[in-house]
Amino acid sequence: KKMRSISSPQSEITALSFNQRNTLIASGSNDNSIWIFSLNSSAPAKILKGHTKSITALCFDPTDKYLISGSWDETI
Repeated sequence: KKMRSISSPQSEITALSFNQRNTLIASGSNDNSIWIFSLNSSAPAKILKGHTKSITALCFDPTDKYLISGSWDETI
């Protein structure tokens, strides 16, 4: 059963992470951006830019205070 659909203008999604409370999902892509969506509304809560190459990893910390990202630009 499909629970919810989220659409993003991002190009190919390369990383996903849910926060600990399952209220947010972060998606990273090969357009170097990270989009954070609220699972309550499916609307993008924030768009993060800063990496210069494709996002390879995403992880919320256990307190949901931080989102850690890794990229082919060799930065975290």
